[in-house]
Amino acid sequence: METDTSAVSSVDAAAPAVADVVPATPVEVVPAHDPGLVVAIQKFPIAEASRVELLKSFGGFAATARTWLDRAKTVNVTDATQLREMALAREIRLGLKQTRVAANKLKDGLKAETLAYGRAVDSLFNELASRIEPVEEQLQKAEDFAKIAEEKRVKELTASRRAQLEPLVVDKFSLDAYNLGVMNDGAFGELLAGLQAAADQRKREAEEALEAQRKREAEAIEAKRRADLEKVRMQEVLPLMEPGSRVEVDLGAMDDTAFALLLEHLRAARKEKEEKLQRAMDRVKELWEVGGPTYSVPAVEDVLRLSDEDYAWQLAEAREHREAADAKKKAEEDAAAELRRKMELGTARRDELLVLRIKANQVISVAALAELSDAEWADVLATAKREFEAYQADQKRLADEEAEAKRKRDLGHSRFLMLSGTGMVVPLSMAQLSELSEEEVEVEFQKLKAARVAYDKETAEREARQKAEADALAERARLAAASDAEKLAAYADALAAVEKPTLTSQQVGAVVVGEVDGLVHWVREQARLLRS
Repeated sequence: METDTSAVSSVDAAAPAVADVVPATPVEVVPAHDPGLVVAIQKFPIAEASRVELLKSFGGFAATARTWLDRAKTVNVTDATQLREMALAREIRLGLKQTRVAANKLKDGLKAETLAYGRAVDSLFNELASRIEPVEEQLQKAEDFAKIAEEKRVKELTASRRAQLEPLVVDKFSLDAYNLGVMNDGAFGELLAGLQAAADQRKREAEEALEAQRKREAEAIEAKRRADLEKVRMQEVLPLMEPGSRVEVDLGAMDDTAFALLLEHLRAARKEKEEKLQRAMDRVKELWEVGGPTYSVPAVEDVLRLSDEDYAWQLAEAREHREAADAKKKAEEDAAAELRRKMELGTARRDELLVLRIKANQVISVAALAELSDAEWADVLATAKREFEAYQADQKRLADEEAEAKRKRDLGHSRFLMLSGTGMVVPLSMAQLSELSEEEVEVEFQKLKAARVAYDKETAEREARQKAEADALAERARLAAASDAEKLAAYADALAAVEKPTLTSQQVGAVVVGEVDGLVHWVREQARLLRS
Protein backbone atom coordinates (compact mmCIF):
# COMPACT_ATOMS: atom_id res chain seq x y z
CA MET A 1 0.00 0.00 0.00
CA GLU A 2 1.39 3.40 -1.04
CA THR A 3 1.84 6.06 1.65
CA ASP A 4 0.43 9.55 1.11
CA THR A 5 3.42 11.81 1.80
CA SER A 6 1.42 15.02 1.54
CA ALA A 7 -0.05 14.49 4.98
CA VAL A 8 3.36 14.31 6.62
CA SER A 9 5.34 16.69 4.44
CA SER A 10 4.98 19.42 7.02
CA VAL A 11 6.48 17.39 9.92
CA ASP A 12 9.77 19.29 9.84
CA ALA A 13 7.91 22.55 9.80
CA ALA A 14 5.83 21.52 12.83
CA ALA A 15 8.89 20.45 14.85
CA PRO A 16 9.70 22.80 17.75
CA ALA A 17 12.79 24.97 17.51
CA VAL A 18 15.84 23.79 19.47
CA ALA A 19 15.91 27.08 21.36
CA ASP A 20 12.48 26.25 22.85
CA VAL A 21 13.89 23.21 24.72
CA VAL A 22 17.50 24.27 25.41
CA PRO A 23 17.91 25.92 28.82
CA ALA A 24 20.00 29.04 29.12
CA THR A 25 23.66 28.08 29.69
CA PRO A 26 25.78 29.90 32.32
CA VAL A 27 28.70 30.25 29.91
CA GLU A 28 29.85 33.00 27.62
CA VAL A 29 28.54 33.15 24.03
CA VAL A 30 31.24 32.80 21.37
CA PRO A 31 30.91 34.51 18.01
CA ALA A 32 31.97 31.47 15.90
CA HIS A 33 31.01 27.81 16.13
CA ASP A 34 33.54 25.30 17.56
CA PRO A 35 35.23 23.42 14.59
CA GLY A 36 35.09 20.07 16.41
CA LEU A 37 31.34 20.44 17.08
CA VAL A 38 30.72 21.41 13.42
CA VAL A 39 32.46 18.23 12.21
CA ALA A 40 30.57 16.07 14.73
CA ILE A 41 27.07 17.35 13.73
CA GLN A 42 27.63 17.19 9.92
CA LYS A 43 27.04 13.40 9.98
CA PHE A 44 23.33 13.86 10.80
CA PRO A 45 20.72 15.10 8.23
CA ILE A 46 18.78 17.61 10.34
CA ALA A 47 17.34 21.01 9.48
CA GLU A 48 19.83 23.87 9.21
CA ALA A 49 18.01 25.92 11.84
CA SER A 50 18.21 23.04 14.28
CA ARG A 51 21.88 22.55 13.43
CA VAL A 52 22.71 26.23 14.13
CA GLU A 53 20.69 26.22 17.38
CA LEU A 54 22.51 23.09 18.66
CA LEU A 55 25.94 24.52 17.79
CA LYS A 56 25.02 27.72 19.61
CA SER A 57 23.77 25.81 22.69
CA PHE A 58 26.86 23.60 23.02
CA GLY A 59 29.34 26.23 21.78
CA GLY A 60 29.54 27.94 25.18
CA PHE A 61 30.47 24.68 26.87
CA ALA A 62 33.13 24.03 24.19
CA ALA A 63 34.69 27.45 24.80
CA THR A 64 34.75 26.94 28.59
CA ALA A 65 36.24 23.45 28.19
CA ARG A 66 38.91 24.79 25.82
CA THR A 67 39.98 27.36 28.43
CA TRP A 68 40.35 24.67 31.12
CA LEU A 69 42.15 22.30 28.73
CA ASP A 70 44.67 24.97 27.80
CA ARG A 71 45.41 25.53 31.50
CA ALA A 72 45.74 21.74 32.07
CA LYS A 73 48.68 21.62 29.63
CA THR A 74 50.75 23.64 32.09
CA VAL A 75 50.31 21.16 34.97
CA ASN A 76 53.19 18.69 35.43
CA VAL A 77 53.51 17.11 38.92
CA THR A 78 56.63 14.97 39.38
CA ASP A 79 57.35 15.39 43.10
CA ALA A 80 55.34 15.21 46.32
CA THR A 81 56.50 18.70 47.35
CA GLN A 82 54.74 20.47 44.40
CA LEU A 83 51.76 21.50 46.53
CA ARG A 84 50.65 24.44 44.37
CA GLU A 85 50.70 22.37 41.18
CA MET A 86 48.61 19.68 42.90
CA ALA A 87 46.08 22.30 44.06
CA LEU A 88 45.95 23.73 40.50
CA ALA A 89 45.33 20.25 39.07
CA ARG A 90 42.36 19.87 41.42
CA GLU A 91 40.92 23.26 40.45
CA ILE A 92 41.16 22.49 36.68
CA ARG A 93 39.69 19.00 37.10
CA LEU A 94 36.68 20.33 39.02
CA GLY A 95 36.15 23.04 36.40
CA LEU A 96 36.15 20.45 33.59
CA LYS A 97 33.79 18.23 35.57
CA GLN A 98 31.34 21.14 36.13
CA THR A 99 31.37 21.91 32.37
CA ARG A 100 30.74 18.22 31.47
CA VAL A 101 27.85 17.89 33.99
CA ALA A 102 26.14 21.05 32.71
CA ALA A 103 26.45 19.87 29.08
CA ASN A 104 24.99 16.47 30.05
CA LYS A 105 21.94 18.16 31.61
CA LEU A 106 21.38 20.14 28.40
CA LYS A 107 21.67 16.91 26.37
CA ASP A 108 19.07 15.10 28.51
CA GLY A 109 16.60 18.00 28.21
CA LEU A 110 16.90 18.18 24.40
CA LYS A 111 16.51 14.40 23.96
CA ALA A 112 13.42 14.23 26.21
CA GLU A 113 11.60 16.94 24.20
CA THR A 114 12.57 15.34 20.87
CA LEU A 115 11.35 11.89 22.02
CA ALA A 116 7.95 13.32 23.05
CA TYR A 117 7.64 15.08 19.66
CA GLY A 118 8.33 11.81 17.76
CA ARG A 119 5.69 9.93 19.80
CA ALA A 120 3.08 12.63 19.01
CA VAL A 121 3.78 12.24 15.25
CA ASP A 122 3.35 8.43 15.49
CA SER A 123 0.02 8.82 17.35
CA LEU A 124 -1.46 11.15 14.70
CA PHE A 125 -0.41 8.82 11.85
CA ASN A 126 -1.79 5.71 13.58
CA GLU A 127 -5.20 7.43 14.01
CA LEU A 128 -5.41 8.18 10.24
CA ALA A 129 -4.17 4.66 9.28
CA SER A 130 -6.82 2.95 11.47
CA ARG A 131 -9.53 4.72 9.43
CA ILE A 132 -8.05 4.12 5.94
CA GLU A 133 -6.44 0.63 5.93
CA PRO A 134 -9.58 -1.59 6.52
CA VAL A 135 -11.49 0.06 3.61
CA GLU A 136 -8.38 -0.02 1.40
CA GLU A 137 -7.95 -3.80 2.00
CA GLN A 138 -11.64 -4.50 1.21
CA LEU A 139 -11.43 -2.53 -2.06
CA GLN A 140 -8.24 -4.42 -3.02
CA LYS A 141 -10.10 -7.76 -2.72
CA ALA A 142 -12.93 -6.48 -4.93
CA GLU A 143 -10.42 -5.23 -7.49
CA ASP A 144 -8.58 -8.65 -7.64
CA PHE A 145 -11.69 -10.96 -7.50
CA ALA A 146 -11.16 -12.52 -10.99
CA LYS A 147 -7.44 -12.98 -10.38
CA ILE A 148 -8.05 -14.69 -7.01
CA ALA A 149 -10.61 -17.07 -8.59
CA GLU A 150 -8.09 -18.10 -11.33
CA GLU A 151 -5.35 -18.68 -8.77
CA LYS A 152 -7.72 -20.94 -6.76
CA ARG A 153 -8.60 -23.00 -9.91
CA VAL A 154 -4.89 -23.45 -10.81
CA LYS A 155 -4.05 -24.46 -7.23
CA GLU A 156 -6.81 -27.08 -7.08
CA LEU A 157 -5.88 -28.51 -10.52
CA THR A 158 -2.23 -28.70 -9.46
CA ALA A 159 -3.13 -30.60 -6.29
CA SER A 160 -5.33 -33.04 -8.25
CA ARG A 161 -2.66 -33.78 -10.85
CA ARG A 162 0.11 -34.15 -8.21
CA ALA A 163 -2.07 -36.73 -6.43
CA GLN A 164 -2.10 -38.81 -9.68
CA LEU A 165 1.64 -38.42 -10.40
CA GLU A 166 3.27 -38.77 -6.95
CA PRO A 167 2.71 -42.59 -6.73
CA LEU A 168 4.57 -42.94 -10.07
CA VAL A 169 7.82 -41.10 -9.15
CA VAL A 170 10.66 -41.93 -6.74
CA ASP A 171 11.12 -38.34 -5.57
CA LYS A 172 7.89 -36.35 -5.34
CA PHE A 173 9.84 -33.10 -5.29
CA SER A 174 10.91 -33.76 -8.92
CA LEU A 175 7.31 -32.83 -9.93
CA ASP A 176 8.11 -29.22 -8.97
CA ALA A 177 9.83 -28.92 -12.39
CA TYR A 178 6.39 -29.15 -14.12
CA ASN A 179 3.81 -26.31 -14.11
CA LEU A 180 0.89 -28.72 -13.58
CA GLY A 181 -1.74 -26.01 -12.99
CA VAL A 182 -1.40 -24.37 -16.47
CA MET A 183 -0.49 -27.53 -18.49
CA ASN A 184 -3.22 -28.53 -21.02
CA ASP A 185 -4.89 -31.95 -20.79
CA GLY A 186 -2.97 -33.39 -23.77
CA ALA A 187 0.44 -32.51 -22.34
CA PHE A 188 -0.59 -33.83 -18.92
CA GLY A 189 -1.79 -37.12 -20.49
CA GLU A 190 1.58 -37.61 -22.20
CA LEU A 191 3.41 -36.85 -18.92
CA LEU A 192 1.17 -39.30 -17.02
CA ALA A 193 1.75 -42.06 -19.60
CA GLY A 194 5.53 -41.54 -19.54
CA LEU A 195 5.75 -41.64 -15.78
CA GLN A 196 3.49 -44.74 -15.65
CA ALA A 197 5.78 -46.57 -18.11
CA ALA A 198 8.86 -45.63 -16.06
CA ALA A 199 7.13 -46.83 -12.87
CA ASP A 200 6.23 -50.18 -14.53
CA GLN A 201 9.86 -50.61 -15.67
CA ARG A 202 11.14 -49.95 -12.12
CA LYS A 203 8.66 -52.49 -10.75
CA ARG A 204 9.85 -55.21 -13.21
CA GLU A 205 13.48 -54.48 -12.39
CA ALA A 206 12.73 -54.64 -8.64
CA GLU A 207 10.98 -58.04 -9.06
CA GLU A 208 13.92 -59.40 -11.08
CA ALA A 209 16.39 -58.15 -8.48
CA LEU A 210 14.29 -59.76 -5.70
CA GLU A 211 14.30 -63.11 -7.56
CA ALA A 212 18.08 -62.93 -8.05
CA GLN A 213 18.48 -62.13 -4.37
CA ARG A 214 16.34 -65.14 -3.40
CA LYS A 215 18.48 -67.40 -5.65
CA ARG A 216 21.73 -66.10 -4.11
CA GLU A 217 20.33 -66.64 -0.61
CA ALA A 218 19.36 -70.25 -1.47
CA GLU A 219 22.83 -70.93 -2.87
CA ALA A 220 24.40 -69.38 0.25
CA ILE A 221 22.23 -71.59 2.50
CA GLU A 222 23.30 -74.71 0.57
CA ALA A 223 26.97 -73.69 0.71
CA LYS A 224 26.68 -73.12 4.48
CA ARG A 225 24.99 -76.52 4.93
CA ARG A 226 27.87 -78.23 3.10
CA ALA A 227 30.48 -76.25 5.05
CA ASP A 228 28.85 -77.14 8.38
CA LEU A 229 28.57 -80.83 7.37
CA GLU A 230 32.24 -80.82 6.29
CA LYS A 231 33.27 -79.42 9.71
CA VAL A 232 31.28 -82.14 11.54
CA ARG A 233 32.69 -84.94 9.35
CA MET A 234 36.22 -83.52 9.62
CA GLN A 235 36.01 -84.00 13.42
CA GLU A 236 35.45 -87.74 12.76
CA VAL A 237 38.10 -88.07 10.03
CA LEU A 238 41.04 -86.17 11.54
CA PRO A 239 41.69 -88.58 14.51
CA LEU A 240 42.00 -91.44 11.97
CA MET A 241 44.50 -89.71 9.65
CA GLU A 242 48.30 -89.48 9.73
CA PRO A 243 49.73 -86.23 11.22
CA GLY A 244 50.36 -83.68 8.44
CA SER A 245 48.21 -85.48 5.84
CA ARG A 246 45.36 -83.74 4.02
CA VAL A 247 41.78 -84.72 3.09
CA GLU A 248 41.64 -84.84 -0.73
CA VAL A 249 37.83 -85.25 -1.10
CA ASP A 250 34.93 -82.86 -0.49
CA LEU A 251 33.42 -84.26 2.69
CA GLY A 252 30.40 -81.96 2.51
CA ALA A 253 29.43 -83.17 -1.00
CA MET A 254 29.68 -86.92 -0.17
CA ASP A 255 26.51 -88.86 0.57
CA ASP A 256 26.18 -90.76 3.85
CA THR A 257 27.06 -94.19 2.31
CA ALA A 258 30.29 -92.96 0.72
CA PHE A 259 31.31 -91.21 3.94
CA ALA A 260 30.61 -94.39 6.00
CA LEU A 261 32.87 -96.44 3.64
CA LEU A 262 35.63 -93.80 3.98
CA LEU A 263 35.44 -93.98 7.80
CA GLU A 264 35.61 -97.81 7.73
CA HIS A 265 38.73 -97.73 5.51
CA LEU A 266 40.46 -95.18 7.70
CA ARG A 267 39.65 -97.08 10.94
CA ALA A 268 41.05 -100.33 9.52
CA ALA A 269 44.27 -98.62 8.41
CA ARG A 270 44.60 -96.89 11.78
CA LYS A 271 44.09 -100.17 13.71
CA GLU A 272 46.77 -101.98 11.67
CA LYS A 273 49.28 -99.17 12.28
CA GLU A 274 48.54 -99.08 16.04
CA GLU A 275 49.11 -102.86 16.31
CA LYS A 276 52.53 -102.60 14.56
CA LEU A 277 53.49 -99.67 16.75
CA GLN A 278 52.53 -101.52 19.94
CA ARG A 279 54.63 -104.56 18.89
CA ALA A 280 57.63 -102.30 18.24
CA MET A 281 57.21 -100.59 21.63
CA ASP A 282 57.09 -104.01 23.40
CA ARG A 283 60.36 -105.00 21.69
CA VAL A 284 62.01 -101.68 22.73
CA LYS A 285 60.97 -102.33 26.34
CA GLU A 286 62.39 -105.88 26.18
CA LEU A 287 65.73 -104.65 24.77
CA TRP A 288 66.00 -102.03 27.56
CA GLU A 289 65.23 -104.62 30.28
CA VAL A 290 67.75 -107.16 28.86
CA GLY A 291 70.55 -104.74 27.96
CA GLY A 292 70.32 -102.57 31.10
CA PRO A 293 70.41 -98.77 31.51
CA THR A 294 73.76 -98.37 29.68
CA TYR A 295 72.65 -100.19 26.55
CA SER A 296 71.83 -97.97 23.52
CA VAL A 297 68.30 -99.08 22.58
CA PRO A 298 67.25 -98.33 18.95
CA ALA A 299 64.37 -95.89 18.35
CA VAL A 300 60.81 -97.20 17.91
CA GLU A 301 60.87 -96.24 14.20
CA ASP A 302 64.03 -98.34 13.66
CA VAL A 303 62.57 -101.34 15.53
CA LEU A 304 59.46 -101.15 13.30
CA ARG A 305 61.66 -101.90 10.29
CA LEU A 306 63.40 -104.96 11.89
CA SER A 307 62.48 -108.48 10.79
CA ASP A 308 62.08 -111.27 13.37
CA GLU A 309 65.59 -112.61 12.58
CA ASP A 310 67.18 -109.15 12.94
CA TYR A 311 65.36 -108.61 16.23
CA ALA A 312 66.70 -111.96 17.61
CA TRP A 313 70.25 -110.83 16.77
CA GLN A 314 69.65 -107.45 18.45
CA LEU A 315 68.34 -109.21 21.62
CA ALA A 316 71.50 -111.42 21.83
CA GLU A 317 73.69 -108.35 21.55
CA ALA A 318 71.79 -106.72 24.45
CA ARG A 319 72.43 -109.79 26.69
CA GLU A 320 76.20 -109.71 25.98
CA HIS A 321 76.30 -105.97 26.79
CA ARG A 322 74.50 -106.55 30.11
CA GLU A 323 76.97 -109.31 31.25
CA ALA A 324 80.04 -107.10 30.49
CA ALA A 325 78.45 -104.11 32.27
CA ASP A 326 77.69 -106.17 35.41
CA ALA A 327 81.31 -107.40 35.67
CA LYS A 328 82.70 -103.87 35.30
CA LYS A 329 80.28 -102.56 37.93
CA LYS A 330 81.43 -105.16 40.56
CA ALA A 331 85.11 -104.24 40.11
CA GLU A 332 84.29 -100.52 40.50
CA GLU A 333 82.24 -101.19 43.67
CA ASP A 334 85.18 -103.12 45.34
CA ALA A 335 87.61 -100.26 44.59
CA ALA A 336 85.13 -97.73 45.92
CA ALA A 337 84.72 -99.65 49.21
CA GLU A 338 88.51 -99.55 49.86
CA LEU A 339 88.63 -95.86 49.02
CA ARG A 340 85.74 -95.16 51.43
CA ARG A 341 87.59 -96.91 54.27
CA LYS A 342 90.69 -94.76 53.78
CA MET A 343 88.59 -91.57 53.44
CA GLU A 344 86.76 -92.29 56.69
CA LEU A 345 90.08 -92.77 58.55
CA GLY A 346 91.56 -89.56 57.07
CA THR A 347 88.39 -87.59 57.79
CA ALA A 348 88.36 -88.68 61.44
CA ARG A 349 92.02 -87.63 61.90
CA ARG A 350 91.39 -84.28 60.14
CA ASP A 351 88.36 -83.58 62.36
CA GLU A 352 90.51 -84.20 65.44
CA LEU A 353 93.04 -81.63 64.17
CA LEU A 354 90.31 -79.10 63.33
CA VAL A 355 89.07 -79.24 66.91
CA LEU A 356 92.42 -77.67 67.87
CA ARG A 357 91.57 -74.72 65.47
CA ILE A 358 94.65 -75.10 63.33
CA LYS A 359 94.63 -72.74 60.32
CA ALA A 360 93.44 -74.30 57.08
CA ASN A 361 96.83 -74.08 55.34
CA GLN A 362 98.41 -76.05 58.21
CA VAL A 363 95.93 -78.96 58.07
CA ILE A 364 97.15 -82.00 56.11
CA SER A 365 94.80 -83.33 53.41
CA VAL A 366 92.44 -86.20 54.14
CA ALA A 367 94.26 -88.50 51.71
CA ALA A 368 97.69 -87.81 53.33
CA LEU A 369 96.32 -88.36 56.84
CA ALA A 370 94.88 -91.74 55.82
CA GLU A 371 98.36 -92.92 54.69
CA LEU A 372 100.12 -92.05 58.05
CA SER A 373 101.17 -94.82 60.48
CA ASP A 374 100.01 -94.64 64.12
CA ALA A 375 103.43 -93.28 65.30
CA GLU A 376 103.49 -90.62 62.57
CA TRP A 377 99.95 -89.64 63.48
CA ALA A 378 100.89 -89.29 67.21
CA ASP A 379 103.75 -86.86 66.35
CA VAL A 380 101.48 -84.76 64.14
CA LEU A 381 98.79 -84.58 66.85
CA ALA A 382 101.33 -83.52 69.63
CA THR A 383 102.69 -80.71 67.38
CA ALA A 384 99.16 -79.51 66.68
CA LYS A 385 98.33 -79.30 70.40
CA ARG A 386 101.43 -77.16 71.15
CA GLU A 387 100.58 -74.78 68.31
CA PHE A 388 96.98 -74.56 69.57
CA GLU A 389 98.10 -73.53 73.06
CA ALA A 390 100.31 -70.76 71.57
CA TYR A 391 97.40 -69.67 69.40
CA GLN A 392 95.10 -69.37 72.43
CA ALA A 393 97.67 -67.14 74.23
CA ASP A 394 97.88 -64.82 71.22
CA GLN A 395 94.07 -64.65 70.98
CA LYS A 396 93.81 -63.62 74.68
CA ARG A 397 96.35 -60.81 74.20
CA LEU A 398 94.51 -59.53 71.12
CA ALA A 399 91.19 -59.66 72.99
CA ASP A 400 92.60 -57.56 75.86
CA GLU A 401 93.98 -54.98 73.42
CA GLU A 402 90.64 -54.84 71.60
CA ALA A 403 88.74 -54.35 74.89
CA GLU A 404 90.95 -51.36 75.82
CA ALA A 405 90.53 -49.87 72.34
CA LYS A 406 86.73 -50.31 72.58
CA ARG A 407 86.69 -48.61 75.97
CA LYS A 408 88.50 -45.59 74.51
CA ARG A 409 86.20 -45.52 71.46
CA ASP A 410 83.09 -45.59 73.65
CA LEU A 411 84.52 -42.83 75.90
CA GLY A 412 85.43 -40.64 72.89
CA HIS A 413 82.02 -41.27 71.30
CA SER A 414 80.09 -40.34 74.46
CA ARG A 415 82.17 -37.17 74.91
CA PHE A 416 81.68 -36.29 71.20
CA LEU A 417 77.89 -36.67 71.58
CA MET A 418 77.92 -34.42 74.67
CA LEU A 419 79.85 -31.67 72.85
CA SER A 420 77.72 -32.07 69.66
CA GLY A 421 74.64 -31.41 71.80
CA THR A 422 75.60 -27.73 71.78
CA GLY A 423 74.82 -27.66 68.06
CA MET A 424 78.32 -26.46 67.15
CA VAL A 425 81.10 -28.23 65.19
CA VAL A 426 83.36 -30.22 67.56
CA PRO A 427 87.02 -29.31 66.73
CA LEU A 428 88.48 -32.55 68.18
CA SER A 429 88.18 -36.14 66.92
CA MET A 430 86.78 -38.92 69.10
CA ALA A 431 90.28 -40.36 69.50
CA GLN A 432 91.59 -37.02 70.79
CA LEU A 433 88.61 -36.64 73.14
CA SER A 434 89.27 -40.07 74.69
CA GLU A 435 92.76 -38.91 75.80
CA LEU A 436 91.51 -35.77 77.62
CA SER A 437 90.85 -35.53 81.37
CA GLU A 438 87.37 -34.73 82.68
CA GLU A 439 88.42 -31.14 83.49
CA GLU A 440 89.72 -30.59 79.94
CA VAL A 441 86.50 -31.96 78.47
CA GLU A 442 84.47 -29.55 80.68
CA VAL A 443 86.55 -26.60 79.41
CA GLU A 444 85.84 -27.58 75.76
CA PHE A 445 82.13 -27.93 76.56
CA GLN A 446 81.92 -24.41 78.05
CA LYS A 447 83.73 -22.94 74.99
CA LEU A 448 81.20 -24.53 72.58
CA LYS A 449 78.23 -23.34 74.69
CA ALA A 450 79.52 -19.76 74.58
CA ALA A 451 80.07 -20.02 70.82
CA ARG A 452 76.48 -21.33 70.41
CA VAL A 453 75.01 -18.41 72.32
CA ALA A 454 76.92 -15.95 70.09
CA TYR A 455 75.83 -17.86 66.95
CA ASP A 456 72.14 -17.87 67.96
CA LYS A 457 72.25 -14.12 68.63
CA GLU A 458 73.83 -13.39 65.24
CA THR A 459 71.33 -15.68 63.48
CA ALA A 460 68.35 -13.98 65.15
CA GLU A 461 69.63 -10.53 64.13
CA ARG A 462 70.22 -11.68 60.55
CA GLU A 463 66.74 -13.25 60.28
CA ALA A 464 65.17 -10.05 61.66
CA ARG A 465 66.96 -7.98 59.00
CA GLN A 466 65.91 -10.42 56.26
CA LYS A 467 62.28 -10.33 57.44
CA ALA A 468 62.24 -6.53 57.46
CA GLU A 469 63.68 -6.47 53.93
CA ALA A 470 61.12 -9.06 52.74
CA ASP A 471 58.25 -7.09 54.31
CA ALA A 472 59.47 -3.92 52.60
CA LEU A 473 59.69 -5.71 49.23
CA ALA A 474 56.19 -7.19 49.70
CA GLU A 475 54.77 -3.75 50.55
CA ARG A 476 56.42 -2.21 47.47
CA ALA A 477 55.05 -5.06 45.31
CA ARG A 478 51.59 -4.57 46.79
CA LEU A 479 51.68 -0.83 46.09
CA ALA A 480 52.93 -1.44 42.54
CA ALA A 481 49.88 -3.65 41.84
CA ALA A 482 47.41 -1.37 43.68
CA SER A 483 45.00 1.09 42.06
CA ASP A 484 45.76 4.83 41.90
CA ALA A 485 43.42 5.44 44.86
CA GLU A 486 45.22 2.84 46.98
CA LYS A 487 48.62 4.25 46.01
CA LEU A 488 47.55 7.78 47.01
CA ALA A 489 46.12 6.51 50.32
CA ALA A 490 49.37 4.64 51.08
CA TYR A 491 51.37 7.73 50.14
CA ALA A 492 49.28 9.90 52.50
CA ASP A 493 49.79 7.39 55.34
CA ALA A 494 53.55 7.32 54.73
CA LEU A 495 53.71 11.13 54.57
CA ALA A 496 51.73 11.42 57.83
CA ALA A 497 54.08 8.94 59.52
CA VAL A 498 57.18 11.02 58.72
CA GLU A 499 58.52 12.56 61.91
CA LYS A 500 58.27 16.35 61.85
CA PRO A 501 61.56 18.18 62.33
CA THR A 502 62.03 20.17 65.56
CA LEU A 503 63.03 23.67 64.45
CA THR A 504 64.45 26.53 66.49
CA SER A 505 61.91 28.86 64.90
CA GLN A 506 58.50 27.82 66.22
CA GLN A 507 56.76 29.96 63.63
CA VAL A 508 58.48 28.24 60.72
CA GLY A 509 57.90 24.88 62.36
CA ALA A 510 54.18 25.56 62.70
CA VAL A 511 53.97 26.59 59.03
CA VAL A 512 55.79 23.43 57.91
CA VAL A 513 53.57 21.19 60.01
CA GLY A 514 50.44 22.92 58.70
CA GLU A 515 51.57 22.64 55.07
CA VAL A 516 52.43 18.95 55.47
CA ASP A 517 49.15 18.20 57.23
CA GLY A 518 47.28 20.10 54.53
CA LEU A 519 49.08 18.08 51.84
CA VAL A 520 48.21 14.80 53.62
CA HIS A 521 44.57 15.88 53.79
CA TRP A 522 44.55 16.89 50.13
CA VAL A 523 46.13 13.57 48.96
CA ARG A 524 43.61 11.58 50.97
CA GLU A 525 40.78 13.61 49.42
CA GLN A 526 42.16 12.80 45.93
CA ALA A 527 42.19 9.11 46.83
CA ARG A 528 38.57 9.35 47.99
CA LEU A 529 37.52 11.08 44.76
CA LEU A 530 39.23 8.39 42.68
CA ARG A 531 37.38 5.68 44.58
CA SER A 532 34.05 7.39 43.92
